[in-house]
Formats: sequence, C-alpha cells, structure tokens
Amino acid sequence: MKKTNYFVVLAVFWVLLFSSSQAFALKIVSLKPNITQTLIQLGLGDQIVGITKFCPKPNDKAQVVGDYLSVDAEKIMRLKPDMVLSSKENSNKSDYSVLQAAKIKIKYFSFNTWDELLDSIVQMGVMFNVQKKMTPLVKGMQGKVMELQKQLKACSEKTLNYAWVIQRRPLQVVGGGSFYDSLLGQIGLVNTFMKSKKAYPHISEEVLVREIVDYTFDSSPEATTEKEFLNKTVTPLTWDELPQSPEVVKGLKKLVGTICSEQKK
Repeated sequence: MKKTNYFVVLAVFWVLLFSSSQAFALKIVSLKPNITQTLIQLGLGDQIVGITKFCPKPNDKAQVVGDYLSVDAEKIMRLKPDMVLSSKENSNKSDYSVLQAAKIKIKYFSFNTWDELLDSIVQMGVMFNVQKKMTPLVKGMQGKVMELQKQLKACSEKTLNYAWVIQRRPLQVVGGGSFYDSLLGQIGLVNTFMKSKKAYPHISEEVLVREIVDYTFDSSPEATTEKEFLNKTVTPLTWDELPQSPEVVKGLKKLVGTICSEQKK
C-alpha cells in the first residue's frame, strides 16, 4: 500500500507541475531505446519524430537522429520537437548543450532502480496527458512482479542468490546500486555482490571462484556457447531480455520460469 500511495502522490505532483508549465508535448524525440519502448506502451508511438538506431520503430515517419551515446543535434533541431527525452546515464553532454542553447526542452530520466523506472513511467504519463494508460500500466507491472516473487518463493524453500557476469575478461559483474540488482531483488533474488559500492565492479577470478552461488547469470558473448565458467554452470541472460521499460516484466517472467524449471529437477 505504501508504494501505491507513493506513486499516486507522485502522479498528482507531476500533474500540477506540468499543467502549470503547459508541458504536454506533441512532437517527441526519444534518445534511449527503453524510453521509446515506454512511449509506445503509453500509446504515444505516433508522436515520436526522432529515435536512435537501436530504438524500436514507433511509426513510419520517425527519423534516426543518433545512437546510444551520441546524437545529431542539427538533425534534431530540424525536426522542431516539443520535447526531447533522454536518460541521465550514458549521454553526451556536449550534444545536449547544443540543443539547450537552441531552447529545445530536454527531460532526463533516471533508471538506476526499479522504483526509478516506475517513477519515469509516471512522469511520462503525466507529461503527455495519458494517465488513463499510465496508471494501469504501472499497477500491472507492480502486480506482476509481486506474482513472480510469490511464484519464485513457491519454487524454492530457501532464498536463492546469484552472481551476474557482464563480461569475462576482464571479469566484471553486476554490483549493488545498479538497476539490475534492484530489479532482481524485487522478485526475491539476492545478489552476491550487492555490497559493492560500484554498480558494475571488476573483480578477480579468484573472488568469483570462492563464492558459492545458486545461479551464475552471464551476459558475456561467450555465454551462448560456453556453458561453464570458472567451474560454474552459467545461465545466459541478455540485456535485451530485461530492458529498463515496461517490457522488463516479460523478461522477469521468462527468468522465473527458467529458475523454477531447474528447481523441480
């Protein structure tokens, strides 16, 4: 109930803030794939005029204006958008300073945690006046995650822990404070490296070998062909399966299904 009340209050706050500034944009440039996915889920696909080359295609007219890290500021300015949406992470500040100098409105979102993802969806829903789509979308995500948490708990008598390898050489893992640490924590999985101050720390192979984990998730290119790493059986897990958007629920469902199938063996 506390989280539900939090998002209700937050929605009211953004309604008041953006109503007073008349920030209901009509032409949108989305500079992150997960933001584009969210806008499509909110029924705003037809309003998107600019995207990155990694974004899903929201309509036939949307133009590619950049990649994940850099953007073509001049091309964006020619589109004359009412609002440019991006994230605080992995954004080239010099590109955005050109847009700001041209008086183009830019809104940055944070996606460091599960709650920040929900917060961003609420903000977008209010900014573009689509609360009727936003509210059930957020509540549906919250409800589904609670269901998956119960499903996982029913599959295993003990709390399951994991290490998530990002790359093998040099060895890098998901640490505490990252979106993925927060995300998997929502369904009851415990990150072995959650105490790390870095979101994605580099560790030695000896450290990983010493850790006793129930699951070793692996997003490295080698994971699809090499099922063993440092005497641990790996479960391949790609970033595309768990995007920082409403689509993440599908990936979580698949992951819980995989874990539960293995627990029954």
